Amino acid sequence: VYPSSQDAAQTGNAAQQKIRDLLTAAGLTVVSSQVLPAKSEKGFDRIPLTVRAEGELIAVDTALSVLNEQLPVLLLTDVEVRNQGNLQSMNTKVAPRIALQLSLVVLRELP
Repeated sequence: VYPSSQDAAQTGNAAQQKIRDLLTAAGLTVVSSQVLPAKSEKGFDRIPLTVRAEGELIAVDTALSVLNEQLPVLLLTDVEVRNQGNLQSMNTKVAPRIALQLSLVVLRELP
């Protein structure tokens, strides 16, 4: 959980940068990312984020495998994975490009 010493905007921006760095390090290209308005619930601010990225399947696998190791915790609420292109016309010797959309939530304790 992120501390209450940061405001929700700072927390969201820090989490957004952390996710962008993580996906880039895994070999993905981040297409877009957005921090959405925080919602207070049960003593925490829930700060939603969305991230769109593209890359090879191995990079997607790498990124998803390290998400659960992050502290403060990144809660993955939705994952959408799409193949870019037509499977019938793809070259079997070239790894397919994958479009990935993640919806995440980070928690910040309320003061």
